[in-house]
Amino acid sequence: PVTQQPVLFAYDGSKVDPTCYNKEWHVSREPGSQDKCTNDKRYPEAWLHPAIKPYYMFNTTEACCQSNFGTFDCILYDVCLEGTNPPTISPTTLQPTPNPWPTYSPSSTPTLPLHATADSTCNARWHVSNEENRGSTCTNDDNFPEEWKLPEKRDYFLFGSATKCCEALFPKGRCDLVNICPDGVPTAMPTTPVPTTSKPTKRPPTRKPTSRPTRNEPWYVDRQIGKCVQDCTGANPCGGKMSQWADAFKSARACCDSMPWVEFGACLATPSPTVPPPPPSPAPKTDKPTSRPTLAPITSKPTNAPTHVPTIDCSAYKWHMSIRSGELQTCTNDEEYPEQWLQNAQMFFHSTSDECCQLKYGGNCSVRDWCAGINKVKVDDAAAAAIAEAAAAVIAAEAAQAAALAAAAAAEAAAAAAAAAVEENEANQSFVKFDGGMDDFEGDGTIPWILGSPPEWKIDDTMAFSRTHSITNIQSDEVNAIRTLTTKIDLSASATLTCQVYIDVGMPFDMFGFHVNGAKRDVFYKPEDDWITITTGIAPGSNTIQFVVTNGDMFPDFGRGGQEAIYGTGHVWVDQCNIR
Repeated sequence: PVTQQPVLFAYDGSKVDPTCYNKEWHVSREPGSQDKCTNDKRYPEAWLHPAIKPYYMFNTTEACCQSNFGTFDCILYDVCLEGTNPPTISPTTLQPTPNPWPTYSPSSTPTLPLHATADSTCNARWHVSNEENRGSTCTNDDNFPEEWKLPEKRDYFLFGSATKCCEALFPKGRCDLVNICPDGVPTAMPTTPVPTTSKPTKRPPTRKPTSRPTRNEPWYVDRQIGKCVQDCTGANPCGGKMSQWADAFKSARACCDSMPWVEFGACLATPSPTVPPPPPSPAPKTDKPTSRPTLAPITSKPTNAPTHVPTIDCSAYKWHMSIRSGELQTCTNDEEYPEQWLQNAQMFFHSTSDECCQLKYGGNCSVRDWCAGINKVKVDDAAAAAIAEAAAAVIAAEAAQAAALAAAAAAEAAAAAAAAAVEENEANQSFVKFDGGMDDFEGDGTIPWILGSPPEWKIDDTMAFSRTHSITNIQSDEVNAIRTLTTKIDLSASATLTCQVYIDVGMPFDMFGFHVNGAKRDVFYKPEDDWITITTGIAPGSNTIQFVVTNGDMFPDFGRGGQEAIYGTGHVWVDQCNIR
């Protein structure tokens, strides 16, 4: 069956535009939020330069977190869900929110908000709700044990987004969300059809005004300091009145692009905030073996930053009149000049292009920066080599991916053949004529159970509903393994099945389902506090009734007791079954 994709809602109740997720991820530059990855638009334009973009802009949250913080799961600020900064200053009219709290599957019961009572600073990760009477719910409140924050446990208990929480804990069922942030979210009270005016939101806070002047004056290169400044008087980035011979640029970006050998942050007279280099990758973590082949990731960029390109120190090359044919009234710093000029160097050579133009041509001349051109060639050659190296790495990774996909297809074919053999074996087991009976698993039951071959369930004396025995699943050490207790009966008339069941399973490690003729009647994703009664009607004729425990695609790295009891032990006990 095709799994319906969940419809995501932003925290203001509106649907998320799917195209929003085309945004790239980067480390946050918001004050006080440099420990997050975000997909907002607040980043220097220099990060988009082809030579450095692979190290600052990422297509996935995992790549951003790994590159900047050495982990695949870090704190995220998703503008698609949480909105952009800064908030609007004047009140805006909002339409009534039809669903106060988003769910990943249809729900007839409204999900009540906890923001009025929960003690949280909105920094908590998403986790299973620990509030009473809240089944199948993910929330971002602070009501969870401190132990869950430990490095060896947080990957199983705390998640960077509501989506990850629901996919891990309730992968095939309903998942309600209780979002306590931001302040002012709608409550579960009925909404009025009349649009209401909301107060400006308090979260996120408005950014402080930038200290950089907003001016329209052109930019130019101040040759004395080798930086781009603005044609104005005052503090940086103003550099004074632009000389007649200087080239004018419309923006700082255009000015800095004329000196590609200088990084954008170092090019401006006003220092730009620097971003720390990505931390070294941690030692690879050895995962438990699984029945599925692991696919090699495809990388679109080199794993290490290109080696620093050695360039010429242009301060050692003095400025002088150009002697090239056709270059009239031109100052340059090339090495083409008469040797006799060296005998009276102070007359012919100057420290800056401005000084050369002023002294030789009265301030009206053209400038040819020979040294800058040489450095540009060096940088361009290094960038081309880095691109070629990255392309070769991509080709190798794609080849490895293709081989892994072929192995995966072969493994899936083998698994399908094994599943077909199991189905054929079960189909060959005939239905038993049955007019009713019971089984309390004390040795005198009349219901014909099929335990599997080899047995997947066993009689147990550690747990019972009323006497001394019950039947429980035999746990498997393989991911996605299934343990099934089956009865195949042929009824002459309709009947009712009633069983007492004690459920002690929890996703993402295991779940329990009750099936009749292949259809799921009940599915449980977390432990129950006591024995519960499962009852269902059975039609006349052939019927297959199954109690199924299914392993998830991971195992815990910790014991499933104490604070971890919310995940259970992985067992289900069945007792006192009656068919009447």
